[in-house]
Amino acid sequence: MALRQSSADPGGQGDVVQMLQTLYFNTDPHARRQADVWLRQWQKSSDAWALSMEMLLHYTQTPGASPASVRLSDEAVYFLCQTLRTKTMFDFHQLPLASHESLCSQVLRLLQAFSAPGAPEASCAEAASSPSAASSNSQRDRHRAAVTQLSLCLADLALQTADKWQNPVQVILQAFPLALPASDSGSDLATGNEHGRAIALLLLLLKHLAEESTSRRVMADETVRRRHLANMGKAASTVMQTLLKLRQVVRNRKQGLEEKKRLAPQGQPRAALLDALALNDSLLRSILSCWRVWLPFLQPLAAGDGEDRDGDNAGLAGCASQLLETSAQEQQASLALVFSDCLEVLAAPRQPAASNSPAATGDEDANEAAASCVLRLLKSVTASTQELRMRFLRLQKEAAHAQAGPGVEELSSSFSPPAPEVLEHALRDTEARLKASESFEQQLLQEILARCVGALRGRLLAALQRSGEGEGEEFEDECDALQALTTLARVYAGVAIFLIPALMRRTHRDAQLQELVHLLMKISEAPRTRRIVAHALEATAGGSEADEGDEGEEEALLVIEEPMRFWMKLAEAAHRAETAFSACALRGENKGETPGQKAPARGLDAEAPNPDDAGQSIEALKEVYTHLLRECLLQVTMPKRVAAAALSSDYDAYRRAILDCVEDCALLLSPERASLVAIDNLQQLRRRQEEELQRVSSLGASLTPAVAAELHQHQERLLEGALVVLAKLCSLDTDFSALKQHLQVPLAAISVVLGAEAFPVHSLPLLHTTIYARVAAIDLLKELLVPLVDDAAALQQALQMLVRQLLTQRAGPGAGEQGGAGNREDEERQAMIQTLHVNASRAVRQLCVAAKPPALHPPLVNELVNLTIALANVKADEDVQMFVLEGVSAVASKMEDTATFLSVLEALCKPAIAGLQQTETNEAAVCWHLDCLAVILRDAVCPGTSSSSTSHADASRHMSVATFITSSLWPLLRAQLEKLPAHQRIVEKALRCLKHAVRCAGEGFKPLLPDFLALLEKNAQLCLHCTYLYAAEWLAMQFGQDEQYQQPLMHLFRQLSAQALQAIQEQSQNIDACCDLVEDCYGMVNRYIRYCPLLVSLSPSSVQQALMVARSAMYVQQREAAQVVFTFLDSCAFVCDEQRPVEPLSNALRSIVLE
Repeated sequence: MALRQSSADPGGQGDVVQMLQTLYFNTDPHARRQADVWLRQWQKSSDAWALSMEMLLHYTQTPGASPASVRLSDEAVYFLCQTLRTKTMFDFHQLPLASHESLCSQVLRLLQAFSAPGAPEASCAEAASSPSAASSNSQRDRHRAAVTQLSLCLADLALQTADKWQNPVQVILQAFPLALPASDSGSDLATGNEHGRAIALLLLLLKHLAEESTSRRVMADETVRRRHLANMGKAASTVMQTLLKLRQVVRNRKQGLEEKKRLAPQGQPRAALLDALALNDSLLRSILSCWRVWLPFLQPLAAGDGEDRDGDNAGLAGCASQLLETSAQEQQASLALVFSDCLEVLAAPRQPAASNSPAATGDEDANEAAASCVLRLLKSVTASTQELRMRFLRLQKEAAHAQAGPGVEELSSSFSPPAPEVLEHALRDTEARLKASESFEQQLLQEILARCVGALRGRLLAALQRSGEGEGEEFEDECDALQALTTLARVYAGVAIFLIPALMRRTHRDAQLQELVHLLMKISEAPRTRRIVAHALEATAGGSEADEGDEGEEEALLVIEEPMRFWMKLAEAAHRAETAFSACALRGENKGETPGQKAPARGLDAEAPNPDDAGQSIEALKEVYTHLLRECLLQVTMPKRVAAAALSSDYDAYRRAILDCVEDCALLLSPERASLVAIDNLQQLRRRQEEELQRVSSLGASLTPAVAAELHQHQERLLEGALVVLAKLCSLDTDFSALKQHLQVPLAAISVVLGAEAFPVHSLPLLHTTIYARVAAIDLLKELLVPLVDDAAALQQALQMLVRQLLTQRAGPGAGEQGGAGNREDEERQAMIQTLHVNASRAVRQLCVAAKPPALHPPLVNELVNLTIALANVKADEDVQMFVLEGVSAVASKMEDTATFLSVLEALCKPAIAGLQQTETNEAAVCWHLDCLAVILRDAVCPGTSSSSTSHADASRHMSVATFITSSLWPLLRAQLEKLPAHQRIVEKALRCLKHAVRCAGEGFKPLLPDFLALLEKNAQLCLHCTYLYAAEWLAMQFGQDEQYQQPLMHLFRQLSAQALQAIQEQSQNIDACCDLVEDCYGMVNRYIRYCPLLVSLSPSSVQQALMVARSAMYVQQREAAQVVFTFLDSCAFVCDEQRPVEPLSNALRSIVLE
């Protein structure tokens, strides 16, 4: 339907109301989209400020008398409130400065109106049509969302007007006096509920005021933002006292309501009491949430202003110090009370809210709020203590500098040191504050530690048990228990992080700390012991019902995320301490004392552990991390459900977290020790699996193929996890001396996994498990490269296993194709097998490149060569073929016998040569065969041949290679250049192959050089490619010093440079279109200047043309192309330097360059 404006004033009340009615109640999608666009544009206009406020104020004053044209629905009210909030965030610059105060007062009036007992009501027609008016809740609950938007708007206004409105907290408290009575309001439920709703609104305003102060979505100036944060800090104590009063009122009312509930009969009175209790519990949660967001502003008094006092006001400073000390004590007492309340909430059983209580919906979880309060308070107190400690050390340094007297170096020429009595007073004051702060910190830590191993312990142990396994049901359902476990895990890990200094000193002798570490270990074990992730470690043939559950990796990651962060921080701290103590021991120091420095007299350095205690504690922690590593080895095992399908993102994140924890264990234990633990676990696993196989084999004919396959899958799952962890640890190891003695254990496990050549292609779940296990085995082989290279037998065994995996590559796909080619499952099979082959081929290349000649026995070399030929014959994946070809070519380069080397070289080149002879028109196939020849020449021939070799064997080998190249390869490559001169890719590949061939043949290629140069000139005249310019470069490097070929090279240089420079000049207006030509052309000129300066000196016209074209070529945007142009200009400038002449280039080119 078409939209039209209902009044002559566009954007008036009538238009806005009509568009809102269309947006929320019209059934035509096109009309609703059109209304949405119109309203979005209207929200951006400056008129939206006044009109939104006018409509809302009119609605709150005379809702029933409003004309029908401007009657507002609940949705319209919310939209208008949201408009005010968004414009306060993004369009505050539209308002004049004089309107800021009135806007604040009007928003407060709206909040008062919507929260008043006589809140605006909807008309009967709206009540029948509007979904929000159909509930039986009070009229104020209809506008909860609108009140939230107004509250956020007020908080954003306080931020935007921070330079003028400096006391928003006081204004809010004065605007809602009903929320702050002298005592609990009355004994009847109606009065109490009204009071409770007023408190809820006040807490909402205070919470949003703190939350929005740090929001970066509000478009406010940084100066204003800093001013607002300062205002919030000044009001923090007022908020603290207000919250303490509200806490006491709510707690008193809760006691009264519980007493009434105990005496009340069943029926309507009891239901009303339950609703009142639910509202009261919601207020307690809101108080905790408000405390949580205000704690960053409620840091205990740490710095103060005492260090800037002067000596003339010493008495006044003393009075101020006493006042500050009293204030700090009061604040610490208040924070301790908050801390105790939060711990009570965490330890208390969850109280279910009444289902019909609107006040209980949408509130923050009480346990989450309490946990956040505890951790933020600990962080605040710890930060304050650290700040005081740093200030105390700084003052000590200044005092020592002042006592040193004259003769010491001054701190600064403009520095005026304070009087000694001022420094002494500041030092005493800071020391007293530091002692008080440390005492308060220790008090909180001792209290939370006692609760963690006391009252909270029972709740944690109950949450660690699955539903139905405990003696009593403490939680409503499994979801409730998991949520409680996640919250408690965050609390325990956060508290333990703050206790890391104590753990470094007293783990070996403090029972409470040991119990805390024990509970954190149980939390880390929860994904396995609680079966959040069903690893099915004990499952045997026949399956396990426990493994049939839903995915739980996301929940498990939430549980262990914070404990894993604690283990990381503890390992880092212990590793740093151990390293520092080792360094001190090497320097002959003890107990952390620096030579010539006196130990602290005040005992304030509580974080510095004693070396003896720290050593014993670190040893105890190493035992803990050994157990943690073994737990990670269990949890890294894939569940049957996961191993039978593609990895999900949740499980991938969960496994990465486990492997990160393995890395943390290796940091403290050392990679060598951790690897030995993993090898021991692998050995025990193989022993259990062998015993299980013996037991199953005794069943004989009763063992069905399906049961045997499932048993094999179970064993592969367990081996896959163990191999993954060992590969991770080996990647961190740099000294494999200890591992070399136990190398046969991982090799035996790898041989079990890679020993089977066939794939279970008829069962997709089994194939997934097999591929995962084999990829893990291959990854471990790559990480064991260092010990394998030194063990010829182990290296041969590893290569043979990889060769067998690659030689069976067509068995799997063939079977899949018989079952129906082209279906989705077959494509998935092909992709999985392809992934395995790519990993195996990479491992082959890595092992072959690192292998030493003594380990390359002829049978192994023959196997590798046959593998290369087989992969070429079956047209395997190009990546697989190339990785294997690079590895086998590296093996060929290490062969010392010339005859064997030539036979291997011919065998490697044979598939590519045959392909080039058979393929003439297929560009992709030709390029592939040329790439194979280039790789063979680069990796197999170039490292093992040299024209400058002096021995007879080397000279004979070089001549044989040159003969092979000139007789077998050159005719093929020349034919490609002659037949396909316009195919840029083929020309590029062929010339790249010729580059390696020329370098390998050396002097043996000289008889063919004239024909090659003539072919280059001919093809360049037909179609100039950048590759011809690059070919001229390496030809000049190879033969530029040979006088016999200087004349043909100079002719080639002149022709190619003239063609290329002309082409560049023709595109001077669009130089970026020929950036590759610019790079190769000037690169060729630079190489000729460096290697053949005589040839360049005999070509002055080419240099002159290059200089002229450089005026436009230097503006090319590609960095590499511009760099070679400026290198050419720099070479020309070097030529003109009379102090550093370069003969014979200088005399020939100086006049041209100067011109």
